[in-house]
Order: sequence, then structure tokens, then C-alpha cells
Amino acid sequence: MATQTTPRSALGLPLFDFLEGDAAAYLNARLIVRSYALHDVVLREGDLPEGLAVVSAGRVDVRRYDLETGVDVLLNVLEPGDFFAEMSLISGEAASATITALAPTTVSYVRRSDFWDLLVTHPMLGLNMCRAQVQRLGRTNRRIRLRHVNLSLTAPRAQALKLVPKALIRAHRIVPIDSSDGVLVLGMVDPADRTALDLVRQQAVGYAVDPVRISATDFATFVAHFDPA
Repeated sequence: MATQTTPRSALGLPLFDFLEGDAAAYLNARLIVRSYALHDVVLREGDLPEGLAVVSAGRVDVRRYDLETGVDVLLNVLEPGDFFAEMSLISGEAASATITALAPTTVSYVRRSDFWDLLVTHPMLGLNMCRAQVQRLGRTNRRIRLRHVNLSLTAPRAQALKLVPKALIRAHRIVPIDSSDGVLVLGMVDPADRTALDLVRQQAVGYAVDPVRISATDFATFVAHFDPA
């Protein structure tokens, strides 16, 4: 459950590092800070965000429900200094993705009216946002669609296999493939199996789960020849 503490200094948030004097004081007096526990939903797809949101501490994942496949596709992982909900802030539309805490997380919010006041008087804010969005877009584009992985060409890594119990692997026909950079790539015969995803998130605490499709044949071969100890 989110808790609120205000005010908070915006120092340390790269998006606002150009602000000085009265502008910095203006933002600091209006910044809303909320804390979230592990696995808390920070923003749900379809909801209106509270304002421009900047991750001050912790990590969150960004997931969007794919109507065609019924899968929550991992789009991105955001860390301190990263921001989200900017498109909803500008368009007034609901959020297009769900944001969930991967660790105890603190998010600083700037209300829409305060954001526009700052943007009008300090155009550098818009430039900072554009730069960050371009960098983030490259990461998002790599995950925007559900991928298929051929296990005969991609061997699961031992450190990934250790994150998920053997019983869970067998029961839900899943294969942990890789666990680098805080992202667990999870091969799934049925990527729409939300129960499996929830159970894996409970086991692989702190990891963002990136579901990819594997074939039933590949899974059977994996179990027969590479059954984890």
C-alpha cells in the first residue's frame, strides 16, 4: 500500500537537475512522494496517473496486456532517475501500461498543472524528457512483441534455472532461460498462464519476468535431457 510523505527535494532526479533558485523551490514545495512495497502496483493500465512520475529509489517493471496473445508483455524496467506517465500527462488519456514495484520503491510525482507551469517557464524540461524517451524507446522496442525462443539454439543458463523450483517448471511447462540485468527470461508453452507468472515472480524476487514462447516439443526435450537438479 502506498504511503505519502511531502515535501521532498528534487535534487538527485536527473530530469530536474537544471532547476535552480525559485524554480527548484517551487518544485520542491509541490512534489508528492509515495512509497511502495515489493509487488505493489504503482499504476494500473487503464487508470489515470497522478502526474508525471519519477522513480526516486527502487525498481519497477512496465508491462502491457497484449489482446492478441493474452500475455502481459514486459516493455521495460525503470530504475532511479527514470520517469513514466508522461504521455498520459500530455494527452490526458489513461495509462497504456501497468507499473509494478520490483523492490521497495519510492516515486516522486509532479501534478499536471505544476508540470505545465514548469514546462512553459523552463523549456529545458521538455528537452530532458525527449532525450530520456529516445534512450528508453530503444529498450522498449526490443520487447514490444511476444518473442519465440528455440531451446535447441538457446541453452538455459544455470543461474536462471536456480531461480525457479523444479516442481513449478514441470507443473506449468516453463523454462527459466536467462537472468541477466535483473530480467528473468521465462520460456513458456502457454505465455498467457498468469498463475505461473505470479508464482515465478514470488520465487524470483526482484526480477522482472520477460515471458517468451517455447514449443511443447522443446519443453519435453528440455525435461528429458536437461532436467535441473
